[in-house]
Amino acid sequence: MTRQYLGEGTSLLDYFIFAMAPISILTAIISAIRICGHSSLRAFIGRSQEGDGAVEAELCTSTSRDMYELFNRGDIARVLGKPNILELVYFPDSRSIHLFRDYLLKAQRALPIHGGSARMVLNLGKSTAQVIGDQSFDPFAYFEDTDTNPLQVWTSSRKDFDEKFENYTFFTVSAVLIGYIMQFIGLRGMSAYISLAQLGITLAMSVLRGCLRM
Repeated sequence: MTRQYLGEGTSLLDYFIFAMAPISILTAIISAIRICGHSSLRAFIGRSQEGDGAVEAELCTSTSRDMYELFNRGDIARVLGKPNILELVYFPDSRSIHLFRDYLLKAQRALPIHGGSARMVLNLGKSTAQVIGDQSFDPFAYFEDTDTNPLQVWTSSRKDFDEKFENYTFFTVSAVLIGYIMQFIGLRGMSAYISLAQLGITLAMSVLRGCLRM
C-alpha cells in the first residue's frame, strides 16, 4: 500500500495525507533510499545493483526513455520498455484524421486547423495488440471535446538530481529512524489506550489513503 501511494502521489497534499498516521515507515525509508540515496545506503538495503527503470516504475510518477504509461483495461499501467505509440488527431468538420506530429507542424506554420471543433484521438498501441516484453496492450482512443469539455490540467514531472539529494537522504533517514525508535520508547511509558488510539487512527488513515487510490 505504501509503495502504491508513493508511486501515485503528485502533489504536496498527497504527501501531507501520507504523513498523517503513516503505515510502513520502514518501507517509506527504503523507498527514499532507492530513489535518491547514496550508493552506500543502497548497498545497505541490498539494492546496490538496481536499475533506475525498476525504481521509477514502482515508486515514481514520471516517465522516461525506460518507463512508459499505457492504458490497460480501464486503468493506466506502468511498464518497462519502449512502446510504439501512434497519436492521431481527428477533425469532425472535415472528417479527416492527421498524425499528431503533422498537426503540430501545421500549428507551428500558422495554417488553418479547423479551430475548436478538433478532437484529439490518442491511440496507445497499434491497430492490433502492442506487445512489450511478455505483456500485450490493446489500442485505446481518447476523445477531447475542446468546445464543451476541454482538458483543464496537464501534469508533468522532471527529475533534477544532484549530490544534494544524497545528503538530504542521509539526514532524512537518520531523523526518521531516531523518531521511529523514540516513538516506541515513549509509548511504553504511556497508557495502553494511547497505543490503541494510535492504532485506530493509523488504520483509519490507511483506509482513507486506499480509497483515494481507487
